[in-house]
Amino acid sequence: MAKRGLFGSIISVILLSIVVFFLLYLFAPEAAQQFFGTSIRDSKVSESSNVIMDIAASSGEYTQEQLEKLEEYLKSGKAKNTLVKIGTITSEGAKEFVNTVKDSL
Repeated sequence: MAKRGLFGSIISVILLSIVVFFLLYLFAPEAAQQFFGTSIRDSKVSESSNVIMDIAASSGEYTQEQLEKLEEYLKSGKAKNTLVKIGTITSEGAKEFVNTVKDSL
């Protein structure tokens, strides 16, 4: 076998780490969330949360206090699980989601 110096070994470990990170990030989001604190599923939930907040804020139907409570709710684990189950959210779906939690705000 060819001799690899310290530099070659470090580069190999870094490349292996990058490959493992992306495999977990893309194909095992639960494990990525547990080990790295981020996953592709978390990114989608963030996007959905932003869409919901934008629609709720632009509708003018909610007070600032209700919007703050909605934002807190969207950051909770229960809301994240719900948004993961829903998947990609449309504007109609966002309005429906906000209306379902409106009573608790």
